[in-house]
Formats: sequence, C-alpha cells, structure tokens
Amino acid sequence: MTVENKMLIELSDVIAVEYMCKKCDTRLVMTPERWGHLPSNCPHCNEIENWFPRQDTSIREMTLTLLSAISRLNEAKERMTFSLRLEVKSATTKSG
Repeated sequence: MTVENKMLIELSDVIAVEYMCKKCDTRLVMTPERWGHLPSNCPHCNEIENWFPRQDTSIREMTLTLLSAISRLNEAKERMTFSLRLEVKSATTKSG
C-alpha cells in the first residue's frame, strides 16, 4: 500500500522567499515588503558572479514577475471567485 500526502499552500501562506547561494549555502530570507529589492549577490561569500547578472536580465525579470504576481493575487483574493493553492512536493511513504 502507498500512502500519499498532498501538501497545498495558499498564496497567503507565503510569508517570505529564501535565496540560497550555490557556492557557500548561505541563505537570505526576504519578506514581501522587500521583494522588489532583489539581492545582487551572496551576502556571505560575495560570489563574484552576481545572482542576477546584468548581461542576462531574464532571470531577474521572471523573479520579480513571480513575486509581484503572488503579492497582487494576495491583494485581490477577496474579489476572486475561486481559491488558488499551489501543490508542493511531499514525502511518499510505502508500507507493508
């Protein structure tokens, strides 16, 4: 038998975003008030290659678009005639 638990989150459950440096694993957590100010590089190791390189603005633009959409949808939720939730990966347990 396989038991599967689904984990769904409402956009209002998103209280912060976390950036993690792939070089040193330092994590930077930002609340919605700061989402418009993307970190340029790791605050710990100051990784020379910026997190959002100037020569490739698409990652920066997509990140800002995602964070802005979450904020705007949260603001509009009272006017929405549906509930929007995101399903995230959860553990699957096998027994017997």
